[in-house]
Amino acid sequence: MADRLLVPGAIDETARLLKEAELPADARRPAGALVEKLRTSRPGWVDAGGARTADDFLKALGKVDEHPIQEDVRRLRTRPGAAGPGARGGGA
Repeated sequence: MADRLLVPGAIDETARLLKEAELPADARRPAGALVEKLRTSRPGWVDAGGARTADDFLKALGKVDEHPIQEDVRRLRTRPGAAGPGARGGGA
């Protein structure tokens, strides 16, 4: 059962690190917006992790896919020089 909290735990940690980071002034507002989007996406991941059936899982995952944070994810993945899906450490 602890595995169902891996993604929500990662979301919490990412949000915490972003909030605590010493960012340049012009990055604070976008980082704050991202923290809020991360936090509001968390319940969908908890629902997906606790799903008892494949249908429930797909339904919860659909809510995550519709969450506004997905716009940021797509934008980050498609910017020039971005690492592709599954790449680690900058993609090199």
